[in-house]
Amino acid sequence: MNFTFYSSSSLRPKTRTEIEQEECERMCVRHLRSLEKLDEHEASGLQAAGFFNDDGEVRLLRKQHLDYVMRGLRYLGPGFICLDASRPWLCYWMLHSIDLLKGLETTGEAAHADVDTELLRHVMTTMASCQNVGGGFGGGTQQLSHCAPTYAAVLALLIVGTEEAYRIIDRPALYRWFLARKHPSGGFCMHDDGYVSKCPAVDGWEPQRHDELMKKRKKPFMYWEVDVRGTYTVISIASLLNLLTPELTADVADYLLSCQTYEGGFGGEPGQEAHGGYVFCAFAALVILGRAEEADLVSLEGWVARRQMEMEGGFQGRTNKLVDGCYSFWQGATAVLVDMVLSGEGEAEEAVGWRGSLGQAQPCSSRPSSPCLQTGDGKDGGSPRLDEVSADDAANISYKTVAIQPSLDVGEHDTPSLGRVPGLNQHALQRYILHCAQALDGGLRDKPGKPRDFYHTCYNLSGLSCAQWGRAGGKGGTALVYGDVGNLLHITNPVYNIRREKVERALRFYYTAPASHGALLS
Repeated sequence: MNFTFYSSSSLRPKTRTEIEQEECERMCVRHLRSLEKLDEHEASGLQAAGFFNDDGEVRLLRKQHLDYVMRGLRYLGPGFICLDASRPWLCYWMLHSIDLLKGLETTGEAAHADVDTELLRHVMTTMASCQNVGGGFGGGTQQLSHCAPTYAAVLALLIVGTEEAYRIIDRPALYRWFLARKHPSGGFCMHDDGYVSKCPAVDGWEPQRHDELMKKRKKPFMYWEVDVRGTYTVISIASLLNLLTPELTADVADYLLSCQTYEGGFGGEPGQEAHGGYVFCAFAALVILGRAEEADLVSLEGWVARRQMEMEGGFQGRTNKLVDGCYSFWQGATAVLVDMVLSGEGEAEEAVGWRGSLGQAQPCSSRPSSPCLQTGDGKDGGSPRLDEVSADDAANISYKTVAIQPSLDVGEHDTPSLGRVPGLNQHALQRYILHCAQALDGGLRDKPGKPRDFYHTCYNLSGLSCAQWGRAGGKGGTALVYGDVGNLLHITNPVYNIRREKVERALRFYYTAPASHGALLS
């Protein structure tokens, strides 16, 4: 392989940013080498671990990742006490990872015999214990309701996907709690008393009063935590649970659009630097609201494309930062959504599952299950599970895979549309995740040299699914698979980041419930 390293001017001392970037590239290059470029001892060790197949193609260590996540779901040691306020997040990260790797089916004929139903019941019990009478979910039992764990708890219950799990969620209480989080700017705060203690909503908030109010602050805890994170978590969960009313969505899109920066991305608040996580939150919420076309899409597409690192192939979160595996989803899903919106074919609306132009939410139209789960004749059922798919099996499944050969030199991967998403190099992103983010004993990580964790496992796998399916995930089209054909994952919905089937199942359930403002408040 030919590598072109980042280089800085030799006429001045290197900055800390440049030094760290060069070191990161050196570490990644060691992991990006193909099998034939390794010495005999290293090559035999990696093949014995299952990292390469007999043809020298890199493999997703599916079993090791499943074992790592399943162990965590069953038991976490005392070292995790620092994440006591993140119990819904831990459940969501693990459940979604399992769902992408092998498909977590708990109902009907598709239910897997090896699913631990008692374990899933414990998940439901834990999520129920985090729900507060006043609405919303806290990070643990008897903890303050907060938008972030509410988002994670609801997604975890939707992944479980049973009517029992759905009925845990108190929709009317959650709706009232969401309304109480709404800020006059159009955004949402993350929790009760999440902005200046003398609530601007009561005093008559006006944008021009912001600086004046901030100057008058005398207590350090008086702080606005109204941003696109809270806004996305509210809007996405409300759309899944059939809670999107005109009262809840008033001025929200205008607030989100005000957060787009001159760079093309979105900041957490108006006037802040663009950042990958905020970009996804803001744009995905605009997609849900049917207002994504009003953003500067060309500028946004360019900003996301520039965040994909030239050598590593993965994404950085913002300018002058290092590659990080979690942005495989935050940036990768945004690229997919931008392409869906630009296509003008209604794919973004289909991913959301409703049409804002109709004046009310609409469930997804009926169509066959994921192409991952269809047989060659188009009938549901009878296909091998994804962890059992081999190259010989692939011809018998209705989707077509294009195995991208792992021979492309690192320096050659800057073609803007290699794959099916302009501005996203699907080949390079998959290569980074598989070569640099996998831990041999299971789990995925930020980058080489960093430890594995459940957060990065979830978002690396989510990004890998986006990179494999691109827009094809919404159309039953062709997947692009780097390395071994068995690396193919289930399709994640790029708006909500749970499997497409789980979104559709939830919509069919919740969109039969009362959804008007008056009915939800009565």
